[in-house]
Amino acid sequence: MHMTVLVKLPIGIYQGFMGRCLLSSREYAILRNSLIIHMPKESQDENIVEFLCRIGEAKLLLDRAWQFYPNAVPYIEDGISLAHFGSGAGSLCSPGEESLFMAVAPMRTSWNP
Repeated sequence: MHMTVLVKLPIGIYQGFMGRCLLSSREYAILRNSLIIHMPKESQDENIVEFLCRIGEAKLLLDRAWQFYPNAVPYIEDGISLAHFGSGAGSLCSPGEESLFMAVAPMRTSWNP
């Protein structure tokens, strides 16, 4: 069974981390498939970027964040922790499923199936 992780990054952290990934890398492909969530100004100062990935992909991102962009580390760790404790997106993936991604371009503001 594949555990799925929901990672939430402030948009500035997302852009900084993505800018340190090679365009041809797996990390870039994972980050590229994300959804921008617009937060009301009274609840938060900036927008959030969310993406779903397998636990192995989240660990790959965590390793790269430790190497190239430590500001992203706590957000990725939070997603992994939530998935391990069953509070996150861990139950969204069925056995044999390769990956769950929000198939949305990074700059798109809504998801329309």
